[in-house]
Amino acid sequence: MMNTSTSPFYPIIASLDVSSKMMDGPSGTMLTTECIDEAIRFRRIMARIARELGSGKGKGSNDWWFGMWQPDTVRDPGTGKTVPFADAHHELLRDEPSAWVLHPGDAWHGFDSLEDGYCMLDPIKVTVITPGVAPDGSLDVWGIPAAIVVKFLDTRGIINEKSGDYIILFLFSMGITKGKWGTLVSELFEFKRHYDENSPLDEIFPDLEQRYPGRYGKMTLPELVAEMHTFMRENGQGILLEKAYGLLPEPAISFADAYKHLVKGEVEQVPVGKMGGRIVATGVVPYPPGIPLLLPGERTGSTDEPVLQYLLALQNFDARFPGFSHDTHGVECVNGEYRIFCIKEDL
Repeated sequence: MMNTSTSPFYPIIASLDVSSKMMDGPSGTMLTTECIDEAIRFRRIMARIARELGSGKGKGSNDWWFGMWQPDTVRDPGTGKTVPFADAHHELLRDEPSAWVLHPGDAWHGFDSLEDGYCMLDPIKVTVITPGVAPDGSLDVWGIPAAIVVKFLDTRGIINEKSGDYIILFLFSMGITKGKWGTLVSELFEFKRHYDENSPLDEIFPDLEQRYPGRYGKMTLPELVAEMHTFMRENGQGILLEKAYGLLPEPAISFADAYKHLVKGEVEQVPVGKMGGRIVATGVVPYPPGIPLLLPGERTGSTDEPVLQYLLALQNFDARFPGFSHDTHGVECVNGEYRIFCIKEDL
């Protein structure tokens, strides 16, 4: 309760009252159904475009498009027939919950040993997949990192919710119309055009040319894409991320004790490369996935273990590609070096 107050904040109270009234009765059903309808329309359009253009067959080809994290096929419980997602009736996708269930063994979701009926995909949480990831989760020889697509969309005023190495998440909420998601589709086509036509970076990202002339000068979009994708394959940050989050760090002291050390100034900034076995004073939360990697009072593990190796991989990426840096809460980048507050050892 350290950062809360018993004092009412009247704008929030008023907003909650208005929202409750909006959701009351048939109007609430209409508004929420409209969100789902628009998300489904976008999903089907993207699937149809992918079928027409292909899904990224190799470097330099024009027959590629963005994928979608969604079922490849849908079964109609009424007829028993299974059809491609792009051809499924809109009403089936909107009204039939089984269309969104993650079934065991389905290749599209990538979860092993999943219990049938355990979870569903939320239709309004739309994940666009950039080319480059093989079905087994490894990186293909050719691919387009999401960071470059996200930056391109940002310059067009399209802001995503979150993004990963090769995924971009968009949330369909009230007010999302065909015109808005149609603009997103148009700008994805525009990115594809720039890539296929080998456009120079200064035409697409003039800020990079101005801020880092020695780094990106005279590069083309495909050249940056190829360099970043190759680096990410060799850097192994995707594999390290999975390994790092597959471990449970050792809790050395309690949250409360870690906070006491922090407010008393009994902490010091330590470079990530020298943090082996140290106790962190603050949480370390990489975005994505926005889940704590380390919590206050936990030990980092040794330098050659996945947690610090993953942070070092992110540091190496940020140093190699200025302007595309990761957002990692609890980390301060000083002269290209990641530093994190740790409990002093001589207490």
